This record gives sequence, C-alpha cells and structure tokens, in this order.
Amino acid sequence: MAAALPNLKIVIDHCLYLSAKAENYNIESTLADLERLANASRQFYAKLTCAHGGSDEPWPHADMHEPLKKVIELFGPERCVWGSDFPQALWTPGTSYDQHVRLFTEELGLTHEEKKAVMGETALGLWFGAAPKM
Repeated sequence: MAAALPNLKIVIDHCLYLSAKAENYNIESTLADLERLANASRQFYAKLTCAHGGSDEPWPHADMHEPLKKVIELFGPERCVWGSDFPQALWTPGTSYDQHVRLFTEELGLTHEEKKAVMGETALGLWFGAAPKM
C-alpha cells in the first residue's frame, strides 16, 4: 500500500506497542517487525510513545533504553518523533511529563543532533512540511 502512495508519510504510533513487559508480545519480534518497516520504505516513521507504557520498571524505565535506541538506529533520528502522550498523568501516573521529556533529552544518551531531530525537527517536517536540518 505504501508503494502505491509514494508521497504518503506513515507514522508508526507507539512503535507497534514495543514493550519490555513479560505479558506483552516478544520484544525481539516487535523490533524485527520495526526493522522490516524501516528498511521497506523511507515513508515509514517511528513515533516514540512507548517508553513509559512499555516499561516494567519505574522511572527512568531502564528496560526500554536499549529498545528505544535500537528503534532510533533502525529508522535514523530523521524518521523518529518524540510523542508527549499528553495528558501524561492519564496514561502513566508514575511518570511525569518532565520525566518523559528527560528520558529522551538526558537518559538515553542521544547526541545533540539526535535530540534535535527526535524532539522537534522530524515532527516539524512531518506535520508542517519544514525540512529537517540533518
């Protein structure tokens, strides 16, 4: 379907519900599915709204750090978008909005350029047509 609409940008919300929780599907299988999408077409983007909800651990959700970095590696930061999950308190009462921001700006160890892309430039290009400066 993506090939039939080459100008369409497709955002994978919640990274296919990527999760480190034992009761959810296999994380390696989900990462493999994300890799197939990342390689299939540059039309696919990853919305990184899975960090706190997919974690089985309290802040700073260390069990999701490597999976999130893997998604950013697969898609490249220019095709990854941070999502606020606002209103945060409804979805993950144990994680504040500030902590959710800091997960990407401090905890994951992203470079300055990666942070710029993930935390705003990619979204600007997707939602408003401005070209990311990568």
